[in-house]
Amino acid sequence: MHWFESVLLALFLGAAAMPLWSLYQHVSVIWLVALSVLAGLTISTMARIWKWSGTRVMLVSLGVMLLLSVPLGVPTRSISGVLPSWDGAREFILAAVSGWKQIVTVDPPLGNYRGVLVPAFLVSYICASAAFWLLNRAGRGWAVLPVAVLYIFAIACGPEASSTAVLSGLLVIGIGLAWATLRTLGMMSPSGAGEGKSTTRPRRGRVADHFRRGLAAVIVVGVAGVTGGLVSGAIEPRLDRDVIRSHVKVPFDPKEYVSPMVAYRNSVTVPEKTQVQFEIEGATAGTRIRLATLDDYDGQVFSSASGTSETAGVAGAYQQVPLRLNDVSPGKSVSVRITIDDLTGVWLPLVGTPETVSFAEESTREQFYYNRVANAGVLRQGVSKGLTYTVRAVLPGTLSDDSIAGIVPGDAAQAELPVVPEALEKAAAAQYSAEDPPAERLLAVARWLRTGYVSHSGDGEPFSRPGHSAGRLNLLVDESPMLGDAEQYATAFAVLARGLGFPARVVVGYEVNGPKVVGADLTAWAEVQRFDGKWVGIDPVPETREIPPAEEKPLEAQPQPETVLPPPAVIKEDPLDSRTTDDDAAPEGEIPAWIQMLLAIWGVSWPILLVLSILSLPLWGLMLVAALRRRYRYRQDRAHRSVAGAWAEVRDMLVDRGSVVPATHTRLETVSEWGMVEPGVSPEAKARVLTLAERANAADFARHVADAEEVESYWKDLRAGAKLVMAKDGRRSRLVRLLRARSIRRSASTGWMKLTTYRFPRKDDH
Repeated sequence: MHWFESVLLALFLGAAAMPLWSLYQHVSVIWLVALSVLAGLTISTMARIWKWSGTRVMLVSLGVMLLLSVPLGVPTRSISGVLPSWDGAREFILAAVSGWKQIVTVDPPLGNYRGVLVPAFLVSYICASAAFWLLNRAGRGWAVLPVAVLYIFAIACGPEASSTAVLSGLLVIGIGLAWATLRTLGMMSPSGAGEGKSTTRPRRGRVADHFRRGLAAVIVVGVAGVTGGLVSGAIEPRLDRDVIRSHVKVPFDPKEYVSPMVAYRNSVTVPEKTQVQFEIEGATAGTRIRLATLDDYDGQVFSSASGTSETAGVAGAYQQVPLRLNDVSPGKSVSVRITIDDLTGVWLPLVGTPETVSFAEESTREQFYYNRVANAGVLRQGVSKGLTYTVRAVLPGTLSDDSIAGIVPGDAAQAELPVVPEALEKAAAAQYSAEDPPAERLLAVARWLRTGYVSHSGDGEPFSRPGHSAGRLNLLVDESPMLGDAEQYATAFAVLARGLGFPARVVVGYEVNGPKVVGADLTAWAEVQRFDGKWVGIDPVPETREIPPAEEKPLEAQPQPETVLPPPAVIKEDPLDSRTTDDDAAPEGEIPAWIQMLLAIWGVSWPILLVLSILSLPLWGLMLVAALRRRYRYRQDRAHRSVAGAWAEVRDMLVDRGSVVPATHTRLETVSEWGMVEPGVSPEAKARVLTLAERANAADFARHVADAEEVESYWKDLRAGAKLVMAKDGRRSRLVRLLRARSIRRSASTGWMKLTTYRFPRKDDH
């Protein structure tokens, strides 16, 4: 039945690796897991048939891993998809170090982008090889440990919302329960008979036993599976999970860059208004080009990603997206080609809802970061003249009042406004009734703002103050006629929409009027969120038309009191004066470079250390148990002035070396039994152990209690005797004895205290 158990373990590994599909969503990860499991199964079978040593199994496994590393870890760099290459090997080595960070910072699905498959390959291959090796060598129970490591890795490194996590968990539990049930029923024994059953029973009777046990196992697993499915279906699943990427610092922070809204007036006035920002092919006139999405307003500037904004979390962060930006959505699909000219900054012009972005130079993709929530993209090194890329996207509907009619506000978390333009809100409140539904009030505000006029303070235009601070927004209603441009109107609408209960943000972009987009085409509009989470765009900017002359308010003469000149004011230095030079300012504390290097190394290496520590859990766990047991016995011996604990260490050492020590054996009989089990031990070692037994007998039956020096001397001689006994042992034999843990299993089954000490004489004995 060993073959059946191997197949069951292969299915176990496959079920544990299922969450990797949500992370990669590419056929390469299926081949990766399947071939890793198949390689582990094949090597294990060959080792069992030809009775390979552990060293040979390890060397063969390492060789197969090197052979499969490039075709499975970096398939785009392999030769014909099956052979490794030098470039692929170099990229595999780099990804083996840095790929662990990529898989939790790059936005899924990862596909087969560069070396992102390398961590999955390493974990899958190592866990599969270790599971089959443990199945043959260390006992069937230990084979479950690598399966658990693979499952934890797939879950922890996956996305917050995974469609395969629940199914994978049910399969892992179901297969594990089936395995445990079949072993309990005795169907996993090599001979096919259960424990305590006679192997001379007729074949028909053994077949009947197998059938009954198999039927019982199927019933148990079936009942458990149906119950789990009903419970999981009855309970509302939690879509967002707490995974590693939820706590990883995003690699791009838009707060470190100046908001494009700050330079709005410079772009729409000379000389930049006539400068070509970029050229576009495939877009019709009137198409909106998104540049940046701004959702944080501090009363002075509208910027991107506030501390409590939806786009500040990892789910809405700017991340690398190697495969697909967004799922296919209904609408008009377009493919546009953009070539950057005079445009500068990190913000990348995009069209509609992008599905894919393809750059002429593949190296540029590594600098591309996209935010699905904000629907905006950036290049970390900044856009430069000559940059060419193609965007395949779905265009949204036109910005119209019909898009917000009857909508219900969404629930996106946004920061509270620290400053509210009170005059603007008061004037807007006069445009609607308090009984009107939220959508009607929002529409009334948009129509009211469109009654204003547009002026950039250009030639022949009346002066319009730039900026979009709260004071500038109040100035919109203080002046007659209402005068501004998209910078003020879009900001005013977003602020008023938030006051009406709608999550709102500002989008800065361009409106295409030809194949060459110039600075004058820059504009801004607002977006509000509906109850279903979709963001709906609306343009509150008035149409450009002739501006009437400003209405001057008459000044009324007021009697003035006699002027009394006050004493000259004491000039106090403003500690917050922004004119303070950098030389006068105190330098901010910086983290030393060597600490930054250590933090970077730790950020890359901790996943590897975690996997290694879990894989080596049987080794260091048993060593820890043995050390704690030894420490406990030593402290008991010192407290009670006895050497019974030390002799227990001697006896356990002999038990680990294969000696059988019945409870009725005396110390001398135990040593004699061990001498027959290991006849090759040196006479000096046998004499030392025999001396330890005699000294323990003498101390146990002496009329006086041993003093502290005798206890310390015995423990010292114990350590020296152990070195003599293990002098001829190799590393492999020591490791095997440690993993077998005969004395620890004996302690667990017989009782810790019974095997650690015999009888500690009290000080008042005799």
